[in-house]
Amino acid sequence: MTVGFTKKARGALNRALDLASDMGHAAVGSEHLLLGLAGERDGIAARVLEERGVTFEKIKRLIGEAQGIGEPTALTPADITPRVKRIIEASASIAVGMGVDPTVLYFGLLSGATLGGNLTPIGASANIT
Repeated sequence: MTVGFTKKARGALNRALDLASDMGHAAVGSEHLLLGLAGERDGIAARVLEERGVTFEKIKRLIGEAQGIGEPTALTPADITPRVKRIIEASASIAVGMGVDPTVLYFGLLSGATLGGNLTPIGASANIT
């Protein structure tokens, strides 16, 4: 699913999986992907988010308020939600023929409305536009 993704993009996806696990969640949702991108400190997506006042800490707090924080769980890539799978697939198709940067995942996440849903509620709460 991540063939052709850059090391940074794969890192953001792995970070999303680890963060969802650490928070005790049962699946990796788009909110965890957003958190993973925000955690890529030297990434373009993280800078764009931070310029808009959306920090890693703020996103994590909002996720905790919305879903709670539990005991760590053991998640695998099979625990990625269908929406995140669609985001990854859309991001890959956007970047056909080139390496995929986490920024592309960010724009894929923000274009979630075209993928059968609205922007992640956490993204909406953080006023990401």
